[in-house]
This record gives sequence, C-alpha cells and structure tokens, in this order.
Amino acid sequence: MIRERRSVKRWIQEHDDRWSFILPYVLLSVVLSVAISLFWLAALILLHATLEWTRHKDKQFGRRLIHCLARTQLDWALLTAAICMEVYFETVAGLAGAGQFTRGLGRVLARVPGWQVALRAILLSSDDALQLVRLKKSRETESDSEPVRLEKVATLIFVIAVVLLILAPLILPIHAGDIPGIVRNAFRPLP
Repeated sequence: MIRERRSVKRWIQEHDDRWSFILPYVLLSVVLSVAISLFWLAALILLHATLEWTRHKDKQFGRRLIHCLARTQLDWALLTAAICMEVYFETVAGLAGAGQFTRGLGRVLARVPGWQVALRAILLSSDDALQLVRLKKSRETESDSEPVRLEKVATLIFVIAVVLLILAPLILPIHAGDIPGIVRNAFRPLP
C-alpha cells in the first residue's frame, strides 16, 4: 500500500514528463473538444491544474497558485483561442443559414465542413506538440522552470484571442450580448 502511494506521488510529480499522461491528455483534449464540446477540454485542463496543484502542495498558497497557472498557461490560452474560434465559426455558420442546425446532432454536422474541425484540431494539436517540446526540453535540462518561449507563445495566443473576442461585435454582424450565448452553447457537456 505504501509502495503504491509512493508510486502515485512520483507519477504526479513527473506527470508532465510521462507518456502515460501526455498521450491520453493530447488525444482526449483534441477528440473530446472537437467531437463533443469545449466543456471537456476545460475539464481536462482543470484535471491538469489539479495535478499541478497537488504536485506543489509543499508551497505556500500564492506560489502554488502561480506555479499551477504557469504550468497550465498554454492550455488556458488555447482554450481561450478555441472560444474565440467558436464565436467566429458560429457567426459565419449562422450567416450561411446553418444556425438552425447547431443543436444536437446538427451541431456536429454543421462543423463537418472540414475547415472548422481542421482548424480547431490544429489549434489543439499545437498544444500537444508544445507538450512534446516541453517533454524533450525537460529531459535535456534538469531545470524545473518552463521554457520562456512557451510562455511567450501562450501569452501571444491568449492576447490575440481576447482582442478578437473584444472586436467580434465590430468585425462580425453580432451584438456583444450574443457572445455569452455562443460560449454557453460551446460549453454544453453533450451536443
């Protein structure tokens, strides 16, 4: 029993460097968010954040929170970008007359015109590719800090997505009040 606990603790400490975490995280984040909804991507990110929180339980609350957010910064940035894409895609689909089909199974069918699914999958897969880069970097160095380049990429993705969300009512023929409804629909746990 004690040996199993140590093994679980060690896995939590090293989860970012383990294929047993990276592969399921990558596959589930892409498949669940593209095929079902962004709710499941957010759930996976929260699971990752929980692992990070548990990993650094010996730190004070503030430092623990900062470290947890830093380790999941790219995840949150890509979720924000996916929300931005959802707002733009839903609006374009609505203009094309596909707005009525965005309920239930029709929601999946409205996304089948490959470009939307492909863009979201590419965006989410970029997180996965960066996870692999992170894994390679961590094996090359003994440092516990994230590569600065990944933090800059995450910040850039986040800022661009937020700016596009803010500008959406000026760029698209929607009202600012329509955006929360689109986001709510994107986060439905089931289509």
